[in-house]
Amino acid sequence: MKTLLLIIALLFCAGSANAATVYVSQSGGTASCGADGTQSTTALASVTWMAGNTYKLCGTITSELNLYGVIGTSSSPVNIFFETGANVTFACPSPTHACVTLAGSYLIMDGGTPCGWVNQV
Repeated sequence: MKTLLLIIALLFCAGSANAATVYVSQSGGTASCGADGTQSTTALASVTWMAGNTYKLCGTITSELNLYGVIGTSSSPVNIFFETGANVTFACPSPTHACVTLAGSYLIMDGGTPCGWVNQV
């Protein structure tokens, strides 16, 4: 029984050790990321959304933030945080497009102050 508990504990530790903070901007490169300062960022189109990671949006995102099929877990949700000054701004090509499409599970989106947050389970 002790061995089983040790294995389970190690699996939980291994899962949290893989969690990363990924800075995201529209086209990648270096961007000002609010309270976190200047950061090297990944282009939005190149992001691989993974459970347990925190994605910090930087600057102005000029295309739809489509999270269709992004899957987190109850113990490792996908966390999306808008850094100070970050926003999603673009001309919608049709009424069926939104700035942000949430169509996954265990997603937490923090729009920062004063926007609040969204938790999709």
